[in-house]
Amino acid sequence: MENDVKISIAMATFNGGQFIQEQLNSLAKQKKFPDELVVCDDGSTDETLDILTNFSKKSPFVVRIYKNEKRLGHHKNFLKAASLCEGDWIAYCDQDDFWLNKKIETIASIINEFPDSNLVVHVARIVDEELNFVGQKFWPRIKRLTVREPLTGSCVSFLRNSGHACIFKAQLFKELYQKACCSNRRFPICDTVSHDFWISLLAHTFGKVIYVPNVLVFHRRHTKSLTRSGSDTRFGYSARTAFGIGASTYRAQSSICIDYADFLDYLVSKVEQKEHNLLKEQAIKGKHYYQTIGQILEQRATIYDHQFVQRVIAFGKLILSGAYIPDPIGYGLGIKAFAKDFTRTLIGAYLDKK
Repeated sequence: MENDVKISIAMATFNGGQFIQEQLNSLAKQKKFPDELVVCDDGSTDETLDILTNFSKKSPFVVRIYKNEKRLGHHKNFLKAASLCEGDWIAYCDQDDFWLNKKIETIASIINEFPDSNLVVHVARIVDEELNFVGQKFWPRIKRLTVREPLTGSCVSFLRNSGHACIFKAQLFKELYQKACCSNRRFPICDTVSHDFWISLLAHTFGKVIYVPNVLVFHRRHTKSLTRSGSDTRFGYSARTAFGIGASTYRAQSSICIDYADFLDYLVSKVEQKEHNLLKEQAIKGKHYYQTIGQILEQRATIYDHQFVQRVIAFGKLILSGAYIPDPIGYGLGIKAFAKDFTRTLIGAYLDKK
């Protein structure tokens, strides 16, 4: 018999009156209800709170609504909502999306199958304001059920996951994120990394991540969307975007990795070894892992903002270090990154001669 997985929904709202009723209706039609819906409103001035209040009176599950005394912003509002959840697992929920009625049931089944996982990521279908399909767009792109061991996969795997498609273990957030980021010592990363990046970083460090190819959410893209995740998944757009990314992006990613390594170093000092020896060991591994990735990304940035000789030297160092070759702990940038960096080195050489 399967365990009764307790799943909380964390929703951050702000002037979402146009679409939030449809989202709430989709939650009420789930085949398996959540244990609770926790909503943090960031100062809405439209009908959002009225819609939420009316829904809470007839909801088939518990709804708790909190009004922020001051604006927190999108990401911190989600983190606050997560901190108030009481379930064993937490699902981020955008106010303007639409959940398929099998989402919670499917995720609960996956959690029971992989109880030692920290994060489950599924597919979302991109839709327009009227929930019409937009071409063949899916985000994130997952082709098969995949189990990622800690510190494996893409070297910047935390960029691959979006909150609308993530369900994570509450203990991961409350015992690790809150323990250090909400302590007396603050880290730059506590204020610069989004709510979904945080969860992805922690999950990829301390446990398994399960990627599920099921479409479980319609992810609505419209003019008022606060984020652009999955806004255009065409190959041409993806290629243009990839080649448009340069030194500033790689240095920003490098900074995140180095800051996160510092966070993990501090976390090690906060963990009682007798009680959490394995967690401490994994934090130490994660520290070295992300320090290495930070160095790789900083070296890669050199290819995009230095002169020819420095670019060639940087590219050569990356090749010699095996940075493009995937290995058991996932440092490899991959063949696409190699092709892009190689092209940039050659084109950069041509531009230097101009």
